[in-house]
Amino acid sequence: MGKNNVKLNYIYNLMFQIFSMITPLITTPYVSRVLSPVGIGQYSFSASINTYFCLLAALGFSFYAQREVAKTQGDSKKQSVIFWEIVICKIGLGFLVFIISWILIFSGQFGEYTVLIKIMSLEIIGTALNISFFFQGNENFGLIVLRDFIIRVTGIVFIFVFVKQQSDLWLYAFCNSATALISAISLWFCLRKKIRRIKLNELNPLRHLIPSIKLFIPTIAISIYTILDKTLIGILIPGTVEIQGVDGLIVSERLADIENGMYAQSEKIIKICMTVIASLGTVMMPRNAKELSNGNEDNFRRNINKAIEFVLFIGAPMWAGITAISFNLSPWFFGDGYDKVPYLLWVFAIMIIPAGLGNVLGQQYLIPKGEDSKYAIVYVACAVLNFVLNVLLIPSFLSLGAAVASVIAEMLAPAIMLCFARKNVHIADIVKNNWKPVLSSVVMFCVVFFTSKFLNPSISNTILLILEGVLIYIIMVLLFHCNIAKEVLNAVKNKCLNKK
Repeated sequence: MGKNNVKLNYIYNLMFQIFSMITPLITTPYVSRVLSPVGIGQYSFSASINTYFCLLAALGFSFYAQREVAKTQGDSKKQSVIFWEIVICKIGLGFLVFIISWILIFSGQFGEYTVLIKIMSLEIIGTALNISFFFQGNENFGLIVLRDFIIRVTGIVFIFVFVKQQSDLWLYAFCNSATALISAISLWFCLRKKIRRIKLNELNPLRHLIPSIKLFIPTIAISIYTILDKTLIGILIPGTVEIQGVDGLIVSERLADIENGMYAQSEKIIKICMTVIASLGTVMMPRNAKELSNGNEDNFRRNINKAIEFVLFIGAPMWAGITAISFNLSPWFFGDGYDKVPYLLWVFAIMIIPAGLGNVLGQQYLIPKGEDSKYAIVYVACAVLNFVLNVLLIPSFLSLGAAVASVIAEMLAPAIMLCFARKNVHIADIVKNNWKPVLSSVVMFCVVFFTSKFLNPSISNTILLILEGVLIYIIMVLLFHCNIAKEVLNAVKNKCLNKK
């Protein structure tokens, strides 16, 4: 598969990742008002609990299975054997985890969040049945995008139709969980003529467990600072606070739920930005695994350096843009009761670039090279640091403390990975090749933030600020003769000339 197909797959996977986030993004202005920060916080805490079950059901098969399928591209028999072995493992493990979750539910371990966690358990089944690894390993992203688009749009429609008041929180949870389950099931209808039937005596599913567990360790570690923060906010913040409810009456609500609501909404915006960058890792991981299996070390190193350039070229203006427009965006986008969100966005935005670099050095460098143990070490260290910081900061600084802990842990990951990759990736080269987009982004931030001081929060003014930022950034990178900017400009020129 050539460079053009890699670029096309990046676009496909970017669309896939965005569609995965599109339901909460499109529905956020509506849902944040209907459910209030309290409802959003209850949903966020329940989702964090359910995610642990989904992680156990997935084990480390997400990356492992994709890599193994990628290694056998072109060999239908070997791919079929690997596919059925991994599917058997996933379904067996998923069934076990589902039973465990319901034992805990019936024993009353989740208190007032029981109903939501019951509904969300549908996602455990979806995790067990998810076979997207097969299509990703074969670099076939177009099919996934089309299927996901249809299902996600349907989910969005259901939310707008059925979720009308705060008591409909369970319906909101059902729409999201059912969408995830249907999305997983639908891919099975696309397997025709792609997978062979294999006799059971030719299969050895257990051989995949140990390698998958090795990748499960960093997966659990990563969850510490992407999920545990919401769990700890719910546990470590005591007390209640009186607020005005959606019906105008003063009600007493858990402070933890309110803080979780604001934390979840601000994190949602940052995850959209990080999704754009992470999409490249999903596409390039099977590509780099194939390059290494074919002995193409030079192409592998070239891919890594290009990916780092991409992260800085895209990530730096994202950081600058989010922080510059946060106070103009939040009031009209989220509605009343989310006053802390702009401050959380300022903190969260810092992690965009470190997360992107961690994606490149982890998913695109360490995993394709088979250095799973190093990948695990990195995220175990980050998880321990994040947990300690959460315990120390959340009681005093609430959701802001959790955000600071996440950012610090996220910055540690690429720092350690750079030590592991120092023979092929040099910090001096990163700075030398990428200072231009970073400086351009700083200039963009200064101008946009200054302009925002004179504009009231509104949709039109936020759009105006975004357009201003994009224009300034484009002008700056072109003035600096940024490499990626020149490549994009030349590509556009060539396209135009070819059409003529």
